[in-house]
Amino acid sequence: MGRHLDLVLTEMRRQDARGVPPSGTQCTEWASRIEALVHADRQRHEEIVELRPWKAVIIEALVVDWLLLPEHETDPKRALMDLVTWEIHCALDPAISIEARTLRDTFREDCLWLLDLVLSEVSLDVAGLRERCHAIREKLTAS
Repeated sequence: MGRHLDLVLTEMRRQDARGVPPSGTQCTEWASRIEALVHADRQRHEEIVELRPWKAVIIEALVVDWLLLPEHETDPKRALMDLVTWEIHCALDPAISIEARTLRDTFREDCLWLLDLVLSEVSLDVAGLRERCHAIREKLTAS
């Protein structure tokens, strides 16, 4: 609001310095511009106050996850991105997420089933296929 209000006040001072009294229309225009600026500033302030609980929740989540950096206080986009990145990392880590572990285990079981199918159906060793399948199967069962 400051810069816009300064422009209106400067315009008013110039008119006054010229010694020309403002017309009723100019006074009405200036008053309405100032009123609009005050209203916009008040609305912006209310929006900021409304958003404070959201900021507190994000900062608290960063603290709980040991991710809080000084920049998070002034850069909301980075704070949110760091938190989302961490949550995605946790969701995809089989050591943390039951869903990721289930997906990994299901994939492993499906691969073992497919390898067993290939090994039982392929009678000839085509370019070392059976040997490679056995090696993959050993790796899957070892992990």
